[in-house]
Amino acid sequence: MAAYIFSAVICFVMPVAFLIYFAASKKNLLKPYLLGALTFTVFQLILRIPLLQYVLPNMNWYWTMSNVNPVLYILFLGITAALFENIGRYIIMKLFMKKQLSYENAVAFGLGHGGIEALILVGINVMASLIVFQSAANAFSVFLGALERIFAVIFHVTASLLVMKSIKTANIFYLIIAVFLHALMDSGILLLANMGINFVLLEIILALFSVVMLITALYLKKNFNGGNA
Repeated sequence: MAAYIFSAVICFVMPVAFLIYFAASKKNLLKPYLLGALTFTVFQLILRIPLLQYVLPNMNWYWTMSNVNPVLYILFLGITAALFENIGRYIIMKLFMKKQLSYENAVAFGLGHGGIEALILVGINVMASLIVFQSAANAFSVFLGALERIFAVIFHVTASLLVMKSIKTANIFYLIIAVFLHALMDSGILLLANMGINFVLLEIILALFSVVMLITALYLKKNFNGGNA
């Protein structure tokens, strides 16, 4: 039961708590938080996932790739996720946050992006499991799933910082780095899982990756709000 409660706190309570906090705060962080959530909803749930599920399967090249070449298929999934989400960040920030290109706004944007992802992919199911709780047989995997969402949120915050830095400096390099890191994370984990790597080891690798992302986020804080430098 403790694992389910922990997962519910991370994947359901925390996103809602951030929403309430930003709504009550006077720092005007609610808008970037909601825009981050909107970015995931539009570019993943409305655009990319339906494309993968309903459009591309009707094409011979996609069917062949997904059924005959799993490695290429995994790379395709990772790269498309990276492109849709990070270009989505760029478009939304460019259109709606021209005067809000600050470090704090980028962090709030990333929290919104990662928060809605955690809530939709994990939080709702975990809350339902708590309501009709029957078995704790998979409690450990539920616990690891919650940890994975923490790592994912750290990544989304860092990616949001990189994309916003790209807009602030008019330098596409930062956007390319965000896309590359996203594709590396998604494709790398799927490839390792496809090789039969133990899922606990996979979470350790994700944890190490998130540490690198956290260090990157802290590094970006230096001079982030100081103009185009």
